Amino acid sequence: MMQPELKRAFELGIIDEKRLIELYELDDGSKSFALSLVEDFMLQRETYFLSFELCLNNGDVAALGREAHKLKSSLANIAASRAARCCANIEEKVKVGAPIQTLKLLVEDLKLEVSDFTVACQQL
Repeated sequence: MMQPELKRAFELGIIDEKRLIELYELDDGSKSFALSLVEDFMLQRETYFLSFELCLNNGDVAALGREAHKLKSSLANIAASRAARCCANIEEKVKVGAPIQTLKLLVEDLKLEVSDFTVACQQL
């Protein structure tokens, strides 16, 4: 039986249930592969956020867009759908020339989404 917190994470789109099932199927139904991918991301997440902060502090929005694109792919691969959408939003705002303050707020939103994903993954 699925834990209510995990079910809610699926319903809210914090975790993409379809993608998670695909990851399980890659390992013959075992959770170990998916969990190792999530764990690897968790070990690297601060590096991503430090890179985002460096881009913002230097006013290098083009680099921020590239970093958001890389992170979006990583998040999509581990079923972190809402966080991946945050990265896509950052990419789009960079392309249209959004002010740095707007981008900073979007990065903060991304951090919150990653935090929600981290909490939800504890139920896997």
